[in-house]
This record gives sequence, structure tokens and C-alpha cells, in this order.
Amino acid sequence: MLRYLAVRALRGAATLWLVVTVVFVGLRLDGGPARALLPDDASAEQIAAFRRADGLDDATPLQYARYLGALARGQFGDSLQERRPVLELVGGRIGATLELGLAAVGLALLLGLPAGAVVRPLTSISGR
Repeated sequence: MLRYLAVRALRGAATLWLVVTVVFVGLRLDGGPARALLPDDASAEQIAAFRRADGLDDATPLQYARYLGALARGQFGDSLQERRPVLELVGGRIGATLELGLAAVGLALLLGLPAGAVVRPLTSISGR
């Protein structure tokens, strides 16, 4: 049982690392956050100032190492768009997220259990 839990924890950590890495790389494929957040008519000086202010002018491996280190310390930084701490933004929406998730589970149980009770006997009658 302990081995099973250890394997599951390692797979979960690997999946989390993979998702974080894909998002990090994906954000930089189309020119980076500066291109996405600044207006299309932003000057080269404005883009350079934005990149310098957010540490985006450093080498990508250095940015990635800094990002992973901050995540490991529980520091998720500020939203690039709203310039507020990410945890503050997530915390402000967690109630609505939990409410929506519980409603979805309730609806799935309300519809899924009776549907399963009806479909299962029908499939056993037909011989499948």
C-alpha cells in the first residue's frame, strides 16, 4: 500500500511539473507575456521596459529556475494582467469555484445514479 501511494505521489508530482513546464514554455512561444499584455502599437522601448521590470529579459532557463523556486516556496507572484497577488485573486474566487464544483457533483449523482440503475438492467437483458 505504501509503495502504491509513493508511486501515485511521484506520478502526481511529475504531472504537475509537466503542466507547469508546458505553460511556461507555451507563454513564451508567441513572443512572451510582453507581447500578449502590451498593446499592438507598443514601442520597442515600452516592451523593453516591461520585460526589464518583470525580469523577462533574463535568459529563459534562468527565468524557469526562478519560477520553479518561487513555486516551491509557495510564492506565486503577481498577476501580469491585474498586478495583484495571484493568491489574492484565487482566494477571492474559491467560494464560487467550490459552489460550482459541488453543484456539478450533485447534478452528476442526481442524474447518473438513476441512469445507471436503468441502463444496467437493460444491458444485462440484451446479453451484452
